[in-house]
Amino acid sequence: MKKTIIWLVVIALAVTMAFMGMACKAATTTTATIATETTTTVSTTVAETTSASETTENAKKYTVVMVPPALVSPYFIECADAAKEAAAKYENIEFSVIAPSDETKVDEQVKILEDLLQKKVDVILISSGNWEAVAPVLKKAIDNGTKVAIFNQLSDIPVLENIGLISAVGVDEVEDGEVAGKWVTEVLNGKGKIAILEGVSGDYWTVRVGKGIDNVLANYPDIKIVARQPGNWERAKGMEVTENILQANKELDLICAMNDNMALGAAQAVKNAGRKNEIKISGVNGNKEALEAIVAGDIDATVNKQPGNVGKALIDDVVVKLMQGKKEEIELITRITPVIITKENINDFLKN
Repeated sequence: MKKTIIWLVVIALAVTMAFMGMACKAATTTTATIATETTTTVSTTVAETTSASETTENAKKYTVVMVPPALVSPYFIECADAAKEAAAKYENIEFSVIAPSDETKVDEQVKILEDLLQKKVDVILISSGNWEAVAPVLKKAIDNGTKVAIFNQLSDIPVLENIGLISAVGVDEVEDGEVAGKWVTEVLNGKGKIAILEGVSGDYWTVRVGKGIDNVLANYPDIKIVARQPGNWERAKGMEVTENILQANKELDLICAMNDNMALGAAQAVKNAGRKNEIKISGVNGNKEALEAIVAGDIDATVNKQPGNVGKALIDDVVVKLMQGKKEEIELITRITPVIITKENINDFLKN
């Protein structure tokens, strides 16, 4: 009887141990399955997060602000319009133009830049008549991650490069003046009396364009500068200054204006004075209205600075490459060579 009981206990223990072993195996399998499913879920989540990140990055708006010295001169208006048109082709570019009310208001330009510094825009495209005033805030913006390119000014590249300038697009203003000066010497055959209409007295462009004109005229002692006055780049001021010059100079062969606005103002003053046939007039910039004035015979020449090409190049050759992460492909200087436009070659520059 005792033996029978012992055998029953052994059998019960064996059955119990077998059952427990199966349970443990099942538990292990379940745990492994849960772990595998958890890993798969985490991997999927990481992939989805990466995809969302890439989508956000691709949709990021690239803020670009053009800051000309003002929108008084047709040159800067045409340049800004061309840049706006080029930027409109890219959905990711948020482009705007903010300018002082007048080219003499450098303090307004500084305040604009300070505001952009606070907003941390991606790119600033700037042209200024006073680099000493704007350079400190530009340096802060660059140190803060904003990329800065300048336009319409190339003479001070070595100085501006020191603050971290990314690029410069335009013409060398001294070369502008030299092209204008050369035309003066040729049309006057090296002899005559001229008046020079400057821009804002002492500003960047006045100094450099004036230097170019002087470089050429220094070799022609028989060409006399009888008047040299600022017209502040404005048509009305150019007309007013020319009226005063005409009253003071009964003999005058040519008026060399440092931009087309002043040249057109001078043309009106000369016409009003009845001296159109005796005085030749030149400007600088190659604006559409100046080209039309050459065709009409109101002015005789303008130095073409191709503002439309400058605006387009700022977007296509600078901003887009920055946006695409191709900074190394950006040229420090994109130089546009100025050329004199007269009746002889006007058809090469007129747009349909």
